[in-house]
Amino acid sequence: PEVDYTVQVPTKSEVAVRTVSGQVQITDIQGSVYVRSVNGDLYLQNIAGNAMVHSVNGRFSGQELAGNLGARTVDGGISIRRSRLASLSGKTVSGDISLESPLDPQGTYSAKTVSGNLHLFLPTDTRATIQLASTSGKAQCDLACTVSESRRGVWRGVLNGGGATVDFHTVSGNLLVGMAGTEEPPAVGQEEPAQPRAAGEAPEMSVLRAVERGELTVEDALKQLEELIV
Repeated sequence: PEVDYTVQVPTKSEVAVRTVSGQVQITDIQGSVYVRSVNGDLYLQNIAGNAMVHSVNGRFSGQELAGNLGARTVDGGISIRRSRLASLSGKTVSGDISLESPLDPQGTYSAKTVSGNLHLFLPTDTRATIQLASTSGKAQCDLACTVSESRRGVWRGVLNGGGATVDFHTVSGNLLVGMAGTEEPPAVGQEEPAQPRAAGEAPEMSVLRAVERGELTVEDALKQLEELIV
């Protein structure tokens, strides 16, 4: 039989969810969030804290996210809307990655796909350097953009003098840069200061705390989280 679970926790909580088959929705949390699903869509809304999500066969959608985000899917897209991310590491094989968020001038935003596209929806005053490395992908920038390099397999554009770094590596995906609010969404709070690891704390939370303290990048955290999977 099918069974649905609804779990309510205090707003200031750390949440770790693992499931084999089923959709997961997490909303209104001020704290770190870790979600893994083999077969099922993942949805986060109004999360003020670091988040790591992994789905083998499913999509990830996020709205009103603040903090560092790491997201990986195999067969499914990644969509982030109305958010304020400090950094992003997004990977997918066949899905598109879509991000609507102001970029932290000191932040690093990376995306990797095999055939998926990267869509960036940014405020017009965004300061960033955007780079595309691909085999056959193309780039289109609808914002005021200075193209500093454009040749087969490589494209580099600078917005408002540069600032945040955006790197997109793909085999055949395309890059589209547009204005925030031009696409209808399919949504930030203050992070709590990092706390010492409590006795019995889940190892995933320990990894996320290391990201909060600046001891790990989002990319390194994703690698460590994957090593924890049995």
